[in-house]
Amino acid sequence: MIILSKGTTDDYLEVFRLTKEHILKYEIRVNLLDKIIPQVEERIKNHIEDIYRIYHDEQHVGYITLIKMNDDVVQIDDFYIFNEFQRKGYGSEVINTLTKRYSHLQLYVFRNNPIAIKLYKKFNFEIIDQDVIMYKMKYASHLH
Repeated sequence: MIILSKGTTDDYLEVFRLTKEHILKYEIRVNLLDKIIPQVEERIKNHIEDIYRIYHDEQHVGYITLIKMNDDVVQIDDFYIFNEFQRKGYGSEVINTLTKRYSHLQLYVFRNNPIAIKLYKKFNFEIIDQDVIMYKMKYASHLH
């Protein structure tokens, strides 16, 4: 069973490390990394209170940031299942839990991250916008 537990200010550094690792893996505009990474660090600092630890059977398996955009929409950000726990269904459990808890979700995902895109599509997320590197996806319970 998946449990989301409020993170602490100490978790911000680990979330930033994971995010930076993710950016270096998927970002194709390498000439912009010096600009992008400080912006991302600032965004994470501004949302420390929105960071959650992901637990499965009392084992810390990852992080997720849930940002309330307005009364209806929650944005999924900085969603990580640690490498050693990937491909065990924990990501699916988290998304399933969130689609039951919130009627409207949105997120951004790198276009060249097919595993994540497949996961979101499995739970009826739809691509609603895109740029050269990212898809914006949304889930609305009334559509499914």
